[in-house]
Amino acid sequence: MKVVGSLVICGFPYEVVEVDESDGILADGEEGSTRALELRIYIRAGLPWPRRRDTILHEIAHAFFEATGLLGFITAHTKKSAEADRFEENLIRLATPWLLQLIDTSGPALGRLLTPEGPPT
Repeated sequence: MKVVGSLVICGFPYEVVEVDESDGILADGEEGSTRALELRIYIRAGLPWPRRRDTILHEIAHAFFEATGLLGFITAHTKKSAEADRFEENLIRLATPWLLQLIDTSGPALGRLLTPEGPPT
């Protein structure tokens, strides 16, 4: 296990931790996992850069859903918790590639637009 970074997600201090199979944290085939109660995002060691980046953003989205109460909202509006989990997972899987594309194509401009000073005139 190796802490590779830290993030503040909705005011909560998360550690991003790289793990390998011997750590026993991730299930077979799982590339990442968010543990909200631990304030940790686990990612599989050795992922190629595009998968690593996708996995980290994907897990950040899970932390966001948990921290904002969106997961609870989804659960309250579905019949079963498992149904809510599937819905959340599918929503995040659909959104992650587009969020990555936004970051890739508009990252600097987006950063400028979101600063307190606003876009340059």
